[in-house]
Amino acid sequence: MRETFESALEFGRAALEALGLTPERAVDVRDYVRKRDLERLGLQQVEGITAGRELIYARMVQPEPLSTPLHGSTALNAEAKELVGEEAEPGE
Repeated sequence: MRETFESALEFGRAALEALGLTPERAVDVRDYVRKRDLERLGLQQVEGITAGRELIYARMVQPEPLSTPLHGSTALNAEAKELVGEEAEPGE
């Protein structure tokens, strides 16, 4: 038994319930994650440690703000100005 993984699954289930999912839905999510992990573990045993990486995530998550920002970004140094697209001030 992979006890660290099992405890993580149970902690995740409890966290989902605390966030408002019904106990039944939280159990469904836990069981889905367990099933995908077992599939990946089986592939790794046959094909090697890197097999089944596509089973880690059902879909890639694209981060986005929880709300629309009220203000634009402001660079704090010259390197950051390049990243946010501002013109660097002379001498910086």
